[in-house]
Amino acid sequence: MKTENNIIYNSIIIACILGIITVSALVITNTRDDGFTELYFLDYTRMPEKNTVTFKYGIANHEKEEINYSIRFLISNQTAKSKKTTLKDNKTFIEEYTLPLDPKNPGSQRISIEITYQNNTQEIHFMTRESPR
Repeated sequence: MKTENNIIYNSIIIACILGIITVSALVITNTRDDGFTELYFLDYTRMPEKNTVTFKYGIANHEKEEINYSIRFLISNQTAKSKKTTLKDNKTFIEEYTLPLDPKNPGSQRISIEITYQNNTQEIHFMTRESPR
């Protein structure tokens, strides 16, 4: 009887150890740290000057690979300009940009930057103050 119990206990212990090893191996090999992209403004508090607005923005690539970005600049949801840039992993693109404001709309205008990459889209925006006359 002791021998049968020892065999059963030893089998259970071996099965538990093999289970722990298998689960640990699966967790380690299936752990995937997804990357990300940051899109942000650096300086957007300046007042518009003579129907233009100037701001700095940045794109930081943490996607773990080189990424092609399509960038659109929008004024009140209308595309004003567009461009493309490519960033290697862990690189940041910073640019100062000036956009003309809509002279027909002297009130507050929404300035947006939209980036598209690998079937993803990010957008940030701010509102201008009323243009000086």
